[in-house]
Amino acid sequence: MLAVLVIDLLVVQQQQRTSARAQTQLTEYVEPRRVAAREIERNVLYTAILTRSDLLEADGKPRAAMGRGFAATRASLTKLTALPKEPDGERLFAPIPLLVERYLALTDTLVNAGAPYSAEVDRRLTEARETLLANIRLYGELQLQKRRSAIQAVDTARDRVTVSASVSIFFCAGIALLISLVTVRSIRRPTRKLVSVASAMQQGDWAPALAWAE
Repeated sequence: MLAVLVIDLLVVQQQQRTSARAQTQLTEYVEPRRVAAREIERNVLYTAILTRSDLLEADGKPRAAMGRGFAATRASLTKLTALPKEPDGERLFAPIPLLVERYLALTDTLVNAGAPYSAEVDRRLTEARETLLANIRLYGELQLQKRRSAIQAVDTARDRVTVSASVSIFFCAGIALLISLVTVRSIRRPTRKLVSVASAMQQGDWAPALAWAE
């Protein structure tokens, strides 16, 4: 019984450590990277809207809002760059900083040059933007996969702890029931014998009492 309980306790502790590692991975690494990647994507799209607005005016004077779009995009990139990277994530992240700067440089050049909005300008901007967003989304999808894996690991560990605890409870209950049955039987037999001897003595038969005394 003790060995079973010790093994069950070790299983519970192992699953709790697994759950803790998965939760740490999720809250300290995966989720911050996923949020930062989404933030870059939003800021790039915001910058794209401002760029199109400036190009439509085509006066060669960048608007303050566009500068804020640039600053927000670079700030979110800096935030993501500062986070720890995993080997598979590092490979997907590597081209993102260069693509961000390339896209921002292109938009800045076109707006400052006062280039009129045209199909060719739209094509260049769209190509640079979509290449950047495709890489960001690949990186974000990796973080989503890791997020799902971490949550699944936590759920699996919790389920195993529940099963182990249930097994321990049923095992202990079974042992307790067995002990109680043995105890009752060990008490019941002498009691029945004593009642039988007392009944015989009441009838004047002392032989059972003498035999029990021996």
